[in-house]
Amino acid sequence: MASKGDGIGKRIGEIRNDLNMTLTNFAKMINVSRTALIAYEQETSDPGYTPLKGIVENVRNLNLNWLFTGIAPKYLEADVKTSLDASNEKLRMIEILKRQIEGFKALDSAKEEEIKELTRQLQQAQKQIVELTQKMEGQ
Repeated sequence: MASKGDGIGKRIGEIRNDLNMTLTNFAKMINVSRTALIAYEQETSDPGYTPLKGIVENVRNLNLNWLFTGIAPKYLEADVKTSLDASNEKLRMIEILKRQIEGFKALDSAKEEEIKELTRQLQQAQKQIVELTQKMEGQ
């Protein structure tokens, strides 16, 4: 997490203030609780995929480079925002962010074994379905 006061949480607060929105309304817009938004703005918690996606989808002309790095400008020109290249870049950034967040969510070994066992059971069930289907077709 960035040091207090200069990270993404501060920039999220700036965006909310720019939009003249209450904590409650902005939190609803980005699909998080008011408490979570406060934690982001105070930089005691980092936002995940859902709130960042909510910001990207709802804040017009927001420069994603500024959101993630603090490098100006905060907002892009309207014609840049509506261009296909800017839209594609935004979608690409969302997907990269999503993959990065998923990468940080490591499974513990017990959960991994549980998933492997469920996968084996599903594969066995699929084989049984194929065998039953073949028997029914052979009748």
